[in-house]
Amino acid sequence: MASDENPSYFLDDKFSQRAHQWAALLARVLPQVNYLELNKFLLQGPLPDMLQEAAVELPQQVTRAYGATHRFWLTPALRAYCQTLAYDDWRAGDFEDPAFYHDDQLLLGTISHEDYVMLQLHETEKALLNEQGFNFWCQWWPA
Repeated sequence: MASDENPSYFLDDKFSQRAHQWAALLARVLPQVNYLELNKFLLQGPLPDMLQEAAVELPQQVTRAYGATHRFWLTPALRAYCQTLAYDDWRAGDFEDPAFYHDDQLLLGTISHEDYVMLQLHETEKALLNEQGFNFWCQWWPA
């Protein structure tokens, strides 16, 4: 990680073309993540037990890629569950727009219905990931 430059959020706007690389992005951020935010649009009724147990208050003043209806403490069980989900599972499931945070700092965010993935990166990290087949090309906003 470059030490003198500030990171920005970079967008991959057709991530489903690289959906097989979702696990690599999760592996990159999960060691630092302590919160997961989601949008609950389709699921009616109470949250599943694992999510109810991890639910915390949704802060209002944080950087978001998109809206969120719920925030969860990333418990070991929830962390393991996230690692079992493919990218397309988030696009077709009860919850959308997973966003992974360290405290209130967004590290990895999505807008599921737009097929957008945003990742906080330095320019040098962006170049290295793109050499590995990612396509983080558009600066979404400064971190």
